[in-house]
Amino acid sequence: MLHRNVKAAIAAALLAFTSAVGAQSAAEIQQLQQLTPEQKAQLQAAVSSSTPAVTDSAGPNASSPLPEIPTVTRVTQDQAKGKERTILADDSANVAVAKKLVPFGYDLFAGIPSTFAPATDIPIPQDYTVGPGDVIEVQLFGSQNAKYSLTVQRDGAVQFPQLGPVQLAGLKFDDARTVLTNQISKQMIGVSSAITLGALRSIRVFILGDARYPGSYTVSSLSTMTNALLLSGGIAQTGSLRRIELKRQGRLVSRLDLYDLLLKGDTSRDLRLQPGDVLFVPPVGTTVGISGEVRRPAIYELAGPTSAAELISMAGGLLSSADPKYARIDRIDAQKNKSVIDVDLGQNARATKLSDGDVLRVPGILDRVEGSVFLAGHVNRPGGFKWRSGMRLTDILPGPTDMLPRPDLDSGLIAREDPLERTVHVIPFSPRAAFSSKAEDPELQARDTVYLFGLTGERSQQLDSVLDILRVQARKTGIENIVSVRGQVHTPGSYPLHSNMHIGDLLRLSLNLTNEADENYALLVREDSENHEISLQTIDLRAVIDRPESEANLPLHPKDTLLIFAARENRDDLLAPYLARLKSQSKLNSPAQIVRITGNVRFPGTYPYAQQMKVPDLIGIAGGLAEPAYALEALLSRSTADQANGYSVKPIDIDLTKELGNEPTFVLQADDTLQIKRLPNFKRAATVVLDGEFLFPGEYRIEEGETLRQLIARVGGLTAFAYPQASLFVREQLKAQERQQMATQKQQLQRDLARLQLEASDAKDSTTVAEGAAVTQQLIDRLSGAEAVGRLVINLPALLNGSADADVRLEDGDHLTIGRKPQAVAVYGEVLFPTTHQFQRGRDTNDYIDRSGGATQSADRGRTYIIRANGEITANASGFWHISKSIEPGDTIVVPYDIARVDKIKLTANIAQILSSLAITAASLSAVGVF
Repeated sequence: MLHRNVKAAIAAALLAFTSAVGAQSAAEIQQLQQLTPEQKAQLQAAVSSSTPAVTDSAGPNASSPLPEIPTVTRVTQDQAKGKERTILADDSANVAVAKKLVPFGYDLFAGIPSTFAPATDIPIPQDYTVGPGDVIEVQLFGSQNAKYSLTVQRDGAVQFPQLGPVQLAGLKFDDARTVLTNQISKQMIGVSSAITLGALRSIRVFILGDARYPGSYTVSSLSTMTNALLLSGGIAQTGSLRRIELKRQGRLVSRLDLYDLLLKGDTSRDLRLQPGDVLFVPPVGTTVGISGEVRRPAIYELAGPTSAAELISMAGGLLSSADPKYARIDRIDAQKNKSVIDVDLGQNARATKLSDGDVLRVPGILDRVEGSVFLAGHVNRPGGFKWRSGMRLTDILPGPTDMLPRPDLDSGLIAREDPLERTVHVIPFSPRAAFSSKAEDPELQARDTVYLFGLTGERSQQLDSVLDILRVQARKTGIENIVSVRGQVHTPGSYPLHSNMHIGDLLRLSLNLTNEADENYALLVREDSENHEISLQTIDLRAVIDRPESEANLPLHPKDTLLIFAARENRDDLLAPYLARLKSQSKLNSPAQIVRITGNVRFPGTYPYAQQMKVPDLIGIAGGLAEPAYALEALLSRSTADQANGYSVKPIDIDLTKELGNEPTFVLQADDTLQIKRLPNFKRAATVVLDGEFLFPGEYRIEEGETLRQLIARVGGLTAFAYPQASLFVREQLKAQERQQMATQKQQLQRDLARLQLEASDAKDSTTVAEGAAVTQQLIDRLSGAEAVGRLVINLPALLNGSADADVRLEDGDHLTIGRKPQAVAVYGEVLFPTTHQFQRGRDTNDYIDRSGGATQSADRGRTYIIRANGEITANASGFWHISKSIEPGDTIVVPYDIARVDKIKLTANIAQILSSLAITAASLSAVGVF
């Protein structure tokens, strides 16, 4: 029965909270009061989860009519002079700031209503009025001890045993206690009493108007106006926080201004409610906003005429970073135009009255430090220093000991701001000279920033701040005073351009060329300030470094980029973006500004065409002539295209002896192609390496057509310990062929493996398919790890005996190794214990196989073969009938895998032979002592 009553109470409570209307009966209230703490917690959770979320359609800015207007009118306070002008700057930003402001005070109601319920265990106020539903607790002691809980009935009386009904309703609690005490004293001789209030009655109030959940609510009799508002979910943002009305029996009793509570902590007008009271929340009144450097930027509701000073007080006052002299008010006038009024809050804050919809903006002080200089970069104590007239660099940096280890004493920069234009320019100086001579010690001005550098680290990162300023300035001036260097310098990147800056200055600032740099030629990329097209110019870096006063040391322009190449590396990566840009600039009757060079130069390819480019310039940019170049003559191909004759190519012979001299005259044109011919009959000197048991081993240059026998005779022949049968002759051409063959066989095996894996699910004999796949994977793994040998099998004993057929014509890169007479025989492949045995005269193939444990079940005994010490292969060395072959020192016996057992693999015939020869060659040579 109790469980059913609890469910009924919860249902009634849910109905009351979700609809916010209606009233619980006395029985329902009594059921709620009888709930245990656990049941009350369940009730609160059920109410919280079932209360629908309410969205304020008006939004956070409904009370602030701030329309977006593209242009505003600035009106100074001196209206009599009629100073008025239209501005466009920052309007969208101002509106955005206004949109970010939120109405003040409404977040007070963001908590759970039960959190704000009035406490019931506090002392009862003296002026509390007793009414029906209150419980009076009476404790009797003396001649009679008893305790009574007396509920005030609807007729206003309590039923006191032995005394009868006592009328208490409508009395203050103190008066009610006095009445009861007197009655007890008169009618109960020798009995004293202690009287207090127990459970308090509930009262019904109405919350109406712009409350978040208006309706009828049952609250504690101790509830005040704020308790009831919080219980009802608070005030909607369309409602007023400053004019909340308490009405009793149709008459206005009081007005509550929540700003008094929020800003002053004043609760004097937060009256306690009585049954039937009505709380009415009127619509929000006049609102103004305040943003910027105040403690509480927000939208505030005004209770009456308000000055800017009073609004600032509401917002908590100004921050220390505020600049009140340049405040302004955004105002919407009667014609619905937005105007801006300048306000000096230091003088006119109290006199400036605010209107509905105004937004007072308080700016911050400018983010700059006056009367100081700054030290940055590679120093021990960076930061600001107080400036004084006549201050020099050494006043804040006395010497190199005040810099970090490994300083750059040749390069420093001062970023200086023009006091009128507020633009920044850069002044170079030498720290070394400043430390040694007062005349070279730069005099500093207020707001200067001095940059010092080290010999390590990225300098462009240290200069990011001044580079950003120069880029911003370029938006106004159209001139970006920044230059860049890319490629072979120690600190490539971007640098500020200072007056009279030359290529040599940029090189010193970027810590000069690296050891890998091509000192002969570089390219300077320059952009036209009007059409933004780039052009390039060749630079003789050696002349710039050796003779700074020479014409090669060109003055730099804004946005110039210096490209410095590596002497031994290709230039494509550095040139690629500029070549693409040059090609995109081509148009009718104006070919792309590029040239080409082919043939015998170090880096043939396509290069940017530079102004007045000559043949030596193009050859220099391409890295210079290569070894086989024909330096007497070159061929130039020049293309022409016109609408009448079409496209044609004209060959031009170039006299390189003249052009590569002191005074070149031939000027290249865009789209030219220069071909550097090859020296007739040029061949690089071929070399052959002889290792092992030669009388004079080493690397030898050979003549065209020279043979191996001739070379061996030329170097003195073999030693007495040489074993010609154990020779290894390796040729580079054969290595390349083996690599190609292994790659082809690996691809074939991978296709076979993929086919076997697809067939595995459908195959009847899955074991055979799985075995085939495993063998295929093993072969793939062995091929992946194998290295090409490039061995050419030769009959060295016959060659040394004068046989012309056995002789070999040598090629560049040949390598012959001759070892000593070996004492071992190796056995590999499908045997139980592959190993190496000591050679014993008279033993044959089967003897050595048996000494290795015999062949395995997967061996193909009939295809056993022998790899002789000189690389020759003897097949069918041991068949079914055990027909064995004789064994010589250094031989290797190979018992192959029986591929026929796995008929699912379609292998090419020589895969196993390739793998075996590669692996066994090294093993056999190791056995005979070559390696």
